[in-house]
Parts: sequence; C-alpha cells; structure tokens
Amino acid sequence: MQTLPEGQVIIYSDASFNGRSRMYGVDVKNTPIEVPNSEELSPVGNDAVSSVKVGRGVRLEMFSDNGFRGDKLTLFEGNYPHLLDWNDRVTGLRVEKINPVRHPVAMFYVDNNIGDDDATCHGLSSGDYPDSSQLLKNDSYTVVVVPYGLDVTVFENGNFNGYSQTFNRKGTYFLRQYNLNDKLSSIRIINQKYLLTEVFFSNGNIIAANLQETLLVEGSIYNESDKVWAEQELSLETSKMASMASTKETSQMYGLTVTAGTSLDIEGLITVERNIALSTQQVFVNSETKSDQTSQAIGGKVTVKVPPKTRARARLVATPVTKQFDVTYRYKRVNENGQEIAGGEILEEKDTIILKYASQVYVIVEDISGDVPTFLDNYNIKKEEEKGNGPNATM
Repeated sequence: MQTLPEGQVIIYSDASFNGRSRMYGVDVKNTPIEVPNSEELSPVGNDAVSSVKVGRGVRLEMFSDNGFRGDKLTLFEGNYPHLLDWNDRVTGLRVEKINPVRHPVAMFYVDNNIGDDDATCHGLSSGDYPDSSQLLKNDSYTVVVVPYGLDVTVFENGNFNGYSQTFNRKGTYFLRQYNLNDKLSSIRIINQKYLLTEVFFSNGNIIAANLQETLLVEGSIYNESDKVWAEQELSLETSKMASMASTKETSQMYGLTVTAGTSLDIEGLITVERNIALSTQQVFVNSETKSDQTSQAIGGKVTVKVPPKTRARARLVATPVTKQFDVTYRYKRVNENGQEIAGGEILEEKDTIILKYASQVYVIVEDISGDVPTFLDNYNIKKEEEKGNGPNATM
C-alpha cells in the first residue's frame, strides 16, 4: 500500500475520500497535534468527518465531544473510506508520532489491490477485537500484512470463536489460502517479547559546552612533617545528573514488550559516556515516558603529594557538555521465559539521543599555606581513566 507520507493524516467531509479535506502533519520535533474543538476542524467542520487517511508512524485519536471528551476512536496507518458508527461524529482529534519498530501495526485489506494508493485497509495494533464494531466491516478482509513484532490470530466467528489461524512471522498472507477470505469476525493481536541485547553509538557531536569550569567538590590536607613529602589518598565523590532525551515511546498499551539483557553490550562510547548510557538505557526500556533522567556518580580517588609544612587544597572541577549521538538498538526475540528463540527475528531500531554529563573531570592541588594559593599539581582523572594507565587516578 502506498499511503500518505509518514507522519501525516487527512480527514474528509464525504465518504471515499471526497468532499472538503484537511491535512495534519507531525513536525520534525514530533510534537503531537491537538485539535480540542470543532473550530480547528475547518474546512471539514464539526460532526462532518466521513473518511480518513492515516500515514505510517502516527496514531490518530478522534473524539465525539469538545476538549478530548466523550467517546474515542483510535486509528493507525490505513485508508478508511467510511467510518461506520463514527460517521459525522468527530468534534476533536489528536495526532501523535509513534515508532513503527516499537509500535508495529498489522494491515488488513478489504481487497487484494494492496498496491493502490486508495486501497481500503485498516491498521491494527496489539489488542483484542472481539466483534465487527472495531473493524472496517464484518467478513470483509482478504489480505493480512504482518510486521515484525506481532502474533496475529484471526477468527471466523465473533468473540474469538470458530476456525482460526495464527500468523507470527513477517509476511503477506492471502486469506483465501486459509479458507478465511471475507470471513474474519474477530481478531487478537499480541506483542511478541524481545530482549535488548546491543546498543551502538555513532556520530557523537558536541551541541553545547560550558567552557567555564564548574566546581564540584573540594577537600584539604595538611602535612605536619618538617622534611618528608606527604602522600595521602584523597577521595572526591560527587553526583552528577546525566539526562537523556529521546523521541522514543515505550507505551505498554501499544508497544513491544521489551526487556534489557543483563549482558547488554554497548559500543561506540568512551567509558564515562558508556556508563551513563547504560544506566539511562535501562530506564528507557522500562519507561512509559518520552524522556528520563538518572543519577550517575562521577568522582575519583587521587594520591595528593604535599610538601613539608604545607596545607593543600584539592578541587574537583569539570566542564559540562552535551552530545548528540545516532544510536542503533538491536533486539532478539525471546519466549515467555525470556529465552532466545532459535531462528527468531532480530530487530534493529534507529534513534537519536542527547547525553548531558560532566566532561574533562580533573583535580587541581594548590598550596594554601600563605595568603595567595600557589599551584602544586593536577590530575586529569577522565583522561587518565580513558587511557587505563593513570598511576593514581581511578573512576
């Protein structure tokens, strides 16, 4: 099927995509489009929507009353030439961007002309559809297109009764081959379970950096000896908020069932960034929001060398930096017990994330015995840690 460009919706005042029309498109920031009342449905008008086209990657919610109240109809990708009980009932609507990988949609066609722009088809996400009230028409489907991530079971009778057939692999299924052509009366769609196993980061670009060093923590040490330099370990610890923003949604109502593996592999980041990414990704997998935050400890232990009869001050400083990365997530299909399925599909999802953290973490040691502090030594903790050969610095 060749429908609208991704992220677009068109409503029509007449059936079969005729009459007055209006298009809504989600912008590059994926900001939801909200039309709370009939005034913004012009030129189609209040209680006048009779057919709809929904592009890939969006979810359309239509409401019978102003202010997103009353009855609600949810539509995914598809061409809807008539709206059955919803004809001339729409007073408001909402269009939201969804991720096609995380929110797979099975396509049901009324005819075999799946390549036509105006082919009558209905996109269904995971859920139970026990009767024709949520379908385009009872006993009308001829083709089912199943994407990765869904188990689709179709039934000859309503309430999941009668002869049935399950499709659990990606493919196009002509129902006449299963003696179900124009016979579907109920449908059950289940999200398959996947395990997040790998995350690959690439193209990291700094998009914001505060060149003014930010003091995080400081400590002092006094060497009382008259002759011997003192060496004392000074532990400096701080907690830095690492935020991660993403367009990803993980709503359990529509999305895949995804968990993170205990041996989750992350590649393409230096150590500090990798640790932040790992902790934030664990949050994202189990989250129902579009952005999350997690605390990440950034600190270090250094052996400070202080001359005789000297009071020294050690300060841990850092430069805040924000980077944007292209990210690839890789998932493997698992069974109900979380075990990998032999020959199961491997899904890949592309995304862009933003990491904000403390960069260039290091320690400055100063002599504060006199009136004016004088420089003694410094330790670039992050640099030493990345090389893996710092004599006294660890993260």
